[in-house]
Amino acid sequence: MGRVAIVGAGAVGLVLAEAAARAGHHTTLCGERAPDRITVLHRGRVRSTTVASCRIAARAAPVDVVVLAVKRGDDGVAAEWSGLIGTETVVLHARNGLGVESGLSPAVNIPSVVNFGAERIAAGVVLRSSG
Repeated sequence: MGRVAIVGAGAVGLVLAEAAARAGHHTTLCGERAPDRITVLHRGRVRSTTVASCRIAARAAPVDVVVLAVKRGDDGVAAEWSGLIGTETVVLHARNGLGVESGLSPAVNIPSVVNFGAERIAAGVVLRSSG
């Protein structure tokens, strides 16, 4: 499986990181608040997953896929993680707002729509309410 980095440890980033890890991808959660363990509460179930974390952007190494899960106005935060971008890296934008401008220069930019509700209720813990 591929190497996936999720930039942003808010509700959306936690849900996507847990899903990527559960699917068998080597998953790294990136950001100042990035936990090593993620717990998702959804439909009466509790799923806990361990992921790699990278809290210092300067230590980031290139991956196959970067998922930007930071708010649209946080382009400066996204640009700090340029070390994740290699010559064939794909960036998936899972952010509020339209467009794919981020300060990063990947091989491919893919816009997306996040179609689930989630709330970060504690460090590394998210309540997924829909989707």
